[in-house]
Amino acid sequence: MLGLILISSVFLRFSQLGYSHFYGDETKTIYINKAIPAGQFLLDQRKGPLQLMVVWVVEKALGSVTELSARVPFAIAGVLSVAIFYILVRKLFNWQTAIISTLLFSLNGLFIAFSRIAQYQSFLILLGLLSVYLFILAVEKSKKLFFILSALVLSGAFYFHYDAVFYLVPILYLLYVYKKENIITVKNFVTYFVFPLIIALCAFFIPYILKGYFEENTIGYIARRLVGKDYLPNNSLYTLYVYNPSWLFFIPFLAAFFALLRPMNYRREMLLLWFLVPFITFQFIVLNPGTHIQNYLIPLFILSGYIFYEVYTVVAGKSLRYFYVTGISLYFLTIFYLLSGVYVPFLNNGYPWKGSNAIQKNYNLFLYGFPYYRGWDQAAEYLKSVEGVRGVYTNDNDTMAQYYLRGYNYTPPGSNFIPHYYLRVMNNQEFRPTVPEFEPYIEGYYTLVKTIEVEGEKTIEIFKRTKSL
Repeated sequence: MLGLILISSVFLRFSQLGYSHFYGDETKTIYINKAIPAGQFLLDQRKGPLQLMVVWVVEKALGSVTELSARVPFAIAGVLSVAIFYILVRKLFNWQTAIISTLLFSLNGLFIAFSRIAQYQSFLILLGLLSVYLFILAVEKSKKLFFILSALVLSGAFYFHYDAVFYLVPILYLLYVYKKENIITVKNFVTYFVFPLIIALCAFFIPYILKGYFEENTIGYIARRLVGKDYLPNNSLYTLYVYNPSWLFFIPFLAAFFALLRPMNYRREMLLLWFLVPFITFQFIVLNPGTHIQNYLIPLFILSGYIFYEVYTVVAGKSLRYFYVTGISLYFLTIFYLLSGVYVPFLNNGYPWKGSNAIQKNYNLFLYGFPYYRGWDQAAEYLKSVEGVRGVYTNDNDTMAQYYLRGYNYTPPGSNFIPHYYLRVMNNQEFRPTVPEFEPYIEGYYTLVKTIEVEGEKTIEIFKRTKSL
């Protein structure tokens, strides 16, 4: 059964992995400007360096970076995280709970999307889960080496993103339980876990704080996310729905709360605490959590799997159990079918950019991993074929446009200036058909010089300015 889960995970995460254009944040993982020293490039980021180094290693190995090559390591990490998730849950409960929980984890659109982009999330989850598992093994086998490995693996998660702090929640709770049972001492924990973790983190984060981007931008960025400044309102339930566009996906979360009605033991207490800390953080403290809600979904999947299996154990009669297992199987087959139509490009009909009522413009939404190809590479080839391009602008995502049109000045319109070329993208990442303050200039000042089509459908109109303001 685990093999089938891994096969389905590979299909959803690897199918046409290089199809989509880079999303805006993906381009930030690429070491484009080699005039900047590599060390400075690593210090000039908002988070740890490892997601950048993964892509850099790919570039060094292959000589260049493509959408496919940049994403492959992250997709591999996404599939491995499914395997380690199963191993951890089986260690905590049993194989039946582990199978159901792993299905919920592997067949959730948010985590599939993370595996289809060149960003930190897949490695963060993989290393965070592995750190918790190694910590449990360290206690069970009384192996000091496993404590050190757990700390080093967790430091690796921090090197991908600060969200690694939430994996300390189950570790610290288990420390409390094990200490109460006289299985572990605080001294050993500090010596073999805390010290290695601190030393590993200091190696990068001390230079980063003293000489890097932290004070200049990271603090301000975190503050803006905390108070929601410069962002539209964020609704976590809505975010989850866009990545999982069916009410069926929410049934397991209802099951998770029934775990509270069962007698508590240290495993369920650990999962409840693991859920509550990030939930309170991202629902009541951080006003614009975006996709960071994934931090409290992971323990919910485990709690849901536990309840699904508990129900099975109390169902009386072979026939009823058969129907129960059949119903669960049909549920997951349906989810797999729905997700295939969302994330596999050749099965996707344009969701979420067209043919869908999922997008509501009154909410801030961070979209990653959905099939998105508009022919930006073709547009770039066209601009290379013409002479004297003096500035470009688009109604699509600015960061993505600057990546595919690098080498040209990206010039938003000003009070007395309009750009030389304007690319109007249909069904673009920004969900805006036009740039309202700019579109009035199109008629009378610009001429349509090129149309880009993808699979017989117009995706980009390229306009050239033929008249000055």
